[in-house]
Amino acid sequence: MWRTNRVVGCRVAAKSKSWWQSKTIWINAITALTATLTVLGGQQIVVEHPQASAAIVAVLGGLNIALRIITVLPIGGDQA
Repeated sequence: MWRTNRVVGCRVAAKSKSWWQSKTIWINAITALTATLTVLGGQQIVVEHPQASAAIVAVLGGLNIALRIITVLPIGGDQA
């Protein structure tokens, strides 16, 4: 399988990585776990610290955007 390299515009053999090697997947898993624990905990921490909660959401959004920009390898095995 071939894909076009975004940086130099040349064709390179497509490689992939396992899902557990993806920084984006890990950040999103931590986000989902944090949200779940917040809901189970009664959301009191959000009420007590609204600015910190908003900052965490903003940072996580920024991390996801940054990781998406620097991502070069797809997740998955060989699809030959």
